[in-house]
Parts: sequence; C-alpha cells; structure tokens
Amino acid sequence: RRSKTESTSKQGGTVDKETMQGMAQGLNVPAAASTAFPMASGTPPIVLASPSWFGLADASQQTTPSTCSAVPIGLYAFSLTVLMEVIDLYQKLAGGVDESFVLTWGPYAFWISGFLQVLVGIMEWTRNNIYGATAFLAFGCFWLANGTKIILKNYFPGEIAQDVLEDDDPVGNFLRNLHILGFVCVLFKATLTMNRLSTTLISLLIVLLIFTSVALWDETLEWIQAISGTVVSLFAFYVFTAEFLNEVYHDELMPLYPWSTESPKEAFGAAGRSTKLVSAKATATAASEQATATAAMVVALRNAHAVGGTKAPASNNKDNSSNTSPSVHQLRGVQPVSEK
Repeated sequence: RRSKTESTSKQGGTVDKETMQGMAQGLNVPAAASTAFPMASGTPPIVLASPSWFGLADASQQTTPSTCSAVPIGLYAFSLTVLMEVIDLYQKLAGGVDESFVLTWGPYAFWISGFLQVLVGIMEWTRNNIYGATAFLAFGCFWLANGTKIILKNYFPGEIAQDVLEDDDPVGNFLRNLHILGFVCVLFKATLTMNRLSTTLISLLIVLLIFTSVALWDETLEWIQAISGTVVSLFAFYVFTAEFLNEVYHDELMPLYPWSTESPKEAFGAAGRSTKLVSAKATATAASEQATATAAMVVALRNAHAVGGTKAPASNNKDNSSNTSPSVHQLRGVQPVSEK
C-alpha cells in the first residue's frame, strides 16, 4: 500500500511528498500515528492521523508487559508453604520433628507464605495477569492471617485464653476451608484455557482442601491430608521449575502442555479483558466520534486540494496563515507517507 501511495502522489504532480511532509510537520502529527488513503490517479494521497492521536483508544492494540514474570517465585512460595504445613502436621501425628520447628514455621507462614505471595500478586496485577494476581493475592492474604495466628499462639500464649488455644474448632475449620474450596474451583475452571500443568496443580489442591476441611474430625483424615499436601508441594515445585527455566532460557525446556494454541505461554498467566476500565457506551461514543472526524477530514482535504492551490508551505515555515495552502484547522491530522 505504501509503494502504491507514493507512486500515486508522483503521478499527480500537484502536491509532492516533501510538500505533504512540510504541512504535517507544522501540525506535529507523529509519524507512527497515521494512516494513508490513496486517491484517484492524479490526486495526492490523503494521510490521516490514527485514533490514538486524537485521544481515542485503539482496541486492537495488545499491551506487552514491561516487567518480568513474578509467577515462579510465587509458585515456589506456595510449594514451601504447603510443605511446612505438612511438616507441622507430621510433627503433631507422629513426632520426629523438634518442637522448636513451630518457632520457624510462624514467621515463614507470615513472610514467605503471606507477604511474598501478596507481593507477587501485586506484580502480576501490573502485568495485566488477572489469573496470577487473583490467585496469589488471595492465598497471600490467607497465609498472612494463618501466620499471624501461628505467631500469636507460639510467641504470645499468655495473651490468649487457654481454652481457646486447646480448641481445634472443627466446624469453623470446615466452613472456612469450604469457602476457600469454592474459590479454588473457580481457579480450576480458568485453568482450562491455560495449560494442563496448572489444571493438574489446582486439581490436586482441590483434593487437599477437601481433606483439610474434614481432617479435624478424624486422625485418619489428617494422615490423608498430610499425604495429599506432600503431593501438592512436590508438584508445585515442578511447575515452579518449569516456569522459571522456560522464562530464563526463552524456550519451552519443560513443556506446560497448553490446552490450545491460543493458551498463554506462562504457567499461571491469563490476561484480563483490558488494561483500562471503559464502559461499552464510552467505547461506542469514541468510535462514532472517530468516524465523524475521519469523514470531516477527508472532505476538508479534498476541498482544500481543489481550492487552496498546488503548493504547500515549506516544512520550516511556521506561519501557515499567509500561504495559499489549506489552513492548519483544515489539515489537522495530516501525515505524509513515511520515507521508509
């Protein structure tokens, strides 16, 4: 199209490329924000500015994140979280783990399981990764709460009533984990547009949450919870390894097994519908204004070419009022065909 436009301009012989460039430079229209419309033979092309120059959003443009993915460290934090929870459970059921472990478990639950996952969620939010932001922000806040409870229980037992410390509250545990289970089922549904590794990980997490919800009613269920947690932790570490190495080497060293060719390349990645919250009415209004402005400019340029003369002012002449070429208001949006 570019080649055809340039040849049409030369055939016309009335307004050459240099003249069009001079008029556009006087209007300060960015070279990258223009669209060329070839005219009939003997007539120079009309080159209009894109909607973005007029402040209108272009829905066809896809944004590319300017920062690296924080998903790998989030997956590692999740893997470590589940593993330390399982170790604490093994210590309760069979012993073999020093009781001082709980002194480490509390701060890890707060900082690694909670704070780090919240930080990852915020970073993924800035990258328009709606799935990663939702998952990590939610689980990070869950573990900030759990970590606070563990720290208070182990570091400040005197501040809490003894009967509260000794009560496991199976009903409250069931209701809390049941609600989290519903949230994770929604995450599972979203993974069906991503990849099989994420789907498998969330499926294992669902199984773990089911047994976690009812584990306080029977010791056997607690053993099943511990085994399920071990599997989830190991598989989460595998997904972390795959995601991290694929990002570092810019290649799929470890396959994620996407569900389709349109699936995101990231393990825990799914873009939101838009980087800006715009109503449908505003979008329709902007499109209508764009079409009206484009039509008006085409008519103005045709009239200007027919009446205003054959030569436009030089590119260095900032005073356009004394020339026979179209006025600045008539030519707003004009941009010459690029030299390239």
